[in-house]
Amino acid sequence: MAKVTGIKMITTLAFGQTLNCTCSSRASLAATTGETMDIREWLRNGEKDNIFLIKDVATHGCSGAVNGIIYYYETTKFHADHEKEIWDLLYQYAQDSGEQLVAFIASIPIMKDVGSHAQFVNALVWWAVEVRAQEIQAEREAA
Repeated sequence: MAKVTGIKMITTLAFGQTLNCTCSSRASLAATTGETMDIREWLRNGEKDNIFLIKDVATHGCSGAVNGIIYYYETTKFHADHEKEIWDLLYQYAQDSGEQLVAFIASIPIMKDVGSHAQFVNALVWWAVEVRAQEIQAEREAA
């Protein structure tokens, strides 16, 4: 599949501001056009497009600036696109740890600094992306 580069997008945000961006990958193009893919596919596409390495995300997390989920408008959109998968993953991990969902969410280290809805959504997205990256990396190491 050909690499998607230099696609100009103009988006009007809900509060009336216009966002101009150039999509440099299939993952960012999908994010701006509303095409949905699961988080694993999003990660694989980002790695394939040389945006990031899954191993780095799995090891160092998202706070090191993972392109496509850096800014709150990006993580808010990512959460909206992947909400069911994120919450299913949270529920699964809570059940596996024997905790109630809210207690599990509160135990996630990044949650200690949450002070707004945007920060909460950002933390959920980063946690889910990191968990999926760790799962992919574990599968690769086991192969």
